[in-house]
Amino acid sequence: MSTPNFGGSVIETEGSIRWRKSSYSVDDGSCVEIAPLERNVVIRDSKLNRSPVIGFGGNQWTTFVGSLT
Repeated sequence: MSTPNFGGSVIETEGSIRWRKSSYSVDDGSCVEIAPLERNVVIRDSKLNRSPVIGFGGNQWTTFVGSLT
């Protein structure tokens, strides 16, 4: 399985999940981390490594990110 490289930095590897945080993130901890998977993207709170994750399918992720801009 290959995962796309969207930039940022790899935070942690849990098995085959590579969490990334944006290079634009600040150090106050109010960030999210993403993990691009083969056909999905999951996000979690950057302050809590074991926090619940929210998963998005490819089209859902595109819609979600588009709604933020």
